[in-house]
Amino acid sequence: MQARLFAALLFLWGGAMEHARAASCPTGLADALRLVVVTVVDVNAPGAIVETFERAAVDAPWLAAGGLRQAVVGLNGVAWGAGFRHFASDGELLKQEGDRRSPMGIFAVGAPFGSDVQSLPGYMKLEAGRHICVEEPQSRSYGQIVESSAVEKGVKYDEMAAEPLYRRGFVVDYPADAANKAGSCIFLHVWRQPNKGTAGCVAMDEGDVADLRGWVSEKRSAIAILTPAVKARFQGCLP
Repeated sequence: MQARLFAALLFLWGGAMEHARAASCPTGLADALRLVVVTVVDVNAPGAIVETFERAAVDAPWLAAGGLRQAVVGLNGVAWGAGFRHFASDGELLKQEGDRRSPMGIFAVGAPFGSDVQSLPGYMKLEAGRHICVEEPQSRSYGQIVESSAVEKGVKYDEMAAEPLYRRGFVVDYPADAANKAGSCIFLHVWRQPNKGTAGCVAMDEGDVADLRGWVSEKRSAIAILTPAVKARFQGCLP
């Protein structure tokens, strides 16, 4: 009887600890049921590996879902992104607009997009003038996807429909930090070629992008972009 009671208490304690860990995890991850983990091999290089995980509930353990996939990040590697600058140790870089580095951190997955017709939830079929991502920190729309009519004159922006690499992809819900000019318009999209870094996004083979785009759209999802060395700073949150 005592052994059964002890086992039950351990089970309940374990569930409570799992819930506490989930509550203390980054916002984009705490309520996610699917997770894309981008592990960057070298902080100053674009090579990366992608793993995918899912869980039945926010207090359930992460389970592997699918095999390894190849990816690339920014041409110059990675740096700590907006919302995660406080994790940086001495000598570690902070993401800046135009630095050609992808942001390290854990972020919610945003809307899927592309040039093809899809019925995915929240899907954006890219159209000229309708899907402009603003890259100018002085703009009131910094880091947002808006219509061209909302963009101030002379502001730098990314005309998404004009970029062939955006024919399939999804938005990384990256916070706009104009005060620190911490980067903008972060997506997962089709790569130009293997081992060719991006301007700051994550890029993959087109077939892999198409698969992931549909998979993350089905349930609340997050994406983690980290090096092996810094994963320990999120102990209890990541698989």
